[in-house]
This record gives sequence, structure tokens and C-alpha cells, in this order.
Amino acid sequence: MEQVKLEIDEKVAVITLARPEKRNALSPTMLSELGSVLVEIGKPRNEVRCVLLKAEGEAFCAGGDFGDLSLNKKWKSGELLLRNEYNPLFASLKRLKVPLITAVQGGAVGIGLSLAITGDLILASKQAYFHLMFAKLGLVVEGGASYILPRLIGRSRAFEMSYLMEKVDAQRALEWGLINRLYENAEALHEGALEIAKQIAGSADSLALIREAYMGSYDNSFEQQLELEARLGGQTSETADFKERIARMASKFK
Repeated sequence: MEQVKLEIDEKVAVITLARPEKRNALSPTMLSELGSVLVEIGKPRNEVRCVLLKAEGEAFCAGGDFGDLSLNKKWKSGELLLRNEYNPLFASLKRLKVPLITAVQGGAVGIGLSLAITGDLILASKQAYFHLMFAKLGLVVEGGASYILPRLIGRSRAFEMSYLMEKVDAQRALEWGLINRLYENAEALHEGALEIAKQIAGSADSLALIREAYMGSYDNSFEQQLELEARLGGQTSETADFKERIARMASKFK
């Protein structure tokens, strides 16, 4: 692959945006390679239990690559570009069966911000910033940002980011609840993110089902969510992992 790297390390799939000379702007090639990588990590033989999405260079992702002629041609039908190129990728990220961590250094701009906030855990360096500037280009928000962002930071702040188009620095992002943790620099960020990813990968099998439960909560009523919890709880109670953990806990009280 040219613009995306994949490494599987201790059941953690590390996906790296590798186009630093273009600030990791999303090109058709990168979109295609990201889609292929998600298919690969979903194969049972890889035994992936957590996904870490990070980037090379000074920026996480500068948005769509409008300097790419092939992308510009597709923008002649913006609806088809979104339906056929962007939307399948973001839908695949939402459908992941394992926890997803995003590690953001430098700018997460436009649809790069949309990509950053797909994470269940969003980690950032102090140099990170988040810039929702679709309206500056005469565009609407994309990549599911209109769905995720209000749920993440609230309706008013989502409107503020969209209407005023001001950069939100890492400290404010932490205060707003846009990110979970802040690191001194990119190196510390990537080390810390991998450590957390490995911790998650080595934890209970039920974490994947916990993700499914939280994802289901976006669309379910309270009663439907209770039913989902019961179904998923039934699945976990039959696993060897659950039985071993309960046995270890019970032995402590003997």
C-alpha cells in the first residue's frame, strides 16, 4: 500500500495514515486503502481485539485533498462522492466489532476531524487542533460529523464549531470532552495510545460487546437498549473468558 500502513502487534491493529507530505489529506488512493485495511483486520485469522488509528508527520489529517485531480473530478457530483467514497469508509468504522482508538497530533481539519472523532477513545498531543471548516468551502459537514459531534460535545458547541469555524486547540478540546487524554507531544501520544490499545486488547472479551451496546444506544429506545444488554449479556455469560474470570473471583472469597 502507498498511503496507509497496517501493522498487527499483540492483537492490536495499528493503522497509520502515511502521506505526511500532504498532511495526510484524504485522496482516492488513501480512501481505497483504508477500506481494504478495515476488511483485512476484520478477518478472524488476524485475531484483532483493538484498532489504533494514527498518522505520520505533523498533522493527523488535513481533510480532503482538493489538489488531487481525480478527487476534483469526482466532486463534480458531490453527492456521489460522499455516497460512494466517504460514506462506506465511515460506516465501516462505525461497524467495527472491536474498540477503536484515534491518536491525533497536529491538525484534524474538515473530514479529517470527522475521521478523528470516530474513535471510542480520542487521544491527542498538545499540538493537536480541531477545525470544522466545511462552511468556508461552501460545504455541509461530512463523514458522520453531524451525527457524532453533537453527541460528543453537545448541540451548542457543535454549532459553534460549524458556524464560527474557529480552531479548537487541544486544551479546549479536553475541557469540552472532545478528547479523552492529552499528551506532551506526538511521540508520547503514540506510545501512550499503543499502551492503552494493548491494555484493551488484553482485557475481557466483553469489551467488543460493550462497544456494540454503546453503538446501539444511538438508535434504540430505553426498552430496546435493555433488551440489547440482555442479549449481549447472555452471550458473554456463555464464554470461557467469563467463566474463568468468575472462577478466579470466587476463589478469592474462599
